[in-house]
Amino acid sequence: MKFLKIVSPYLYVLMVVFVVFHNTGYQIKRMFQVPYVLYIVLALASFFVIRSVIKQSATTDQS
Repeated sequence: MKFLKIVSPYLYVLMVVFVVFHNTGYQIKRMFQVPYVLYIVLALASFFVIRSVIKQSATTDQS
């Protein structure tokens, strides 16, 4: 379970990047267009939110 807590934020970002990459027709240059960059930035913001929620739940469980 600890492994899943560590890996899940990274898997989320990887999934979003893969979906964006798929939607651009597997062309890296198209990934730098505004909507796709926005999706990736939001995924990175979600990464930090997921990490903080996991850390907070871990400290709550220990108390």
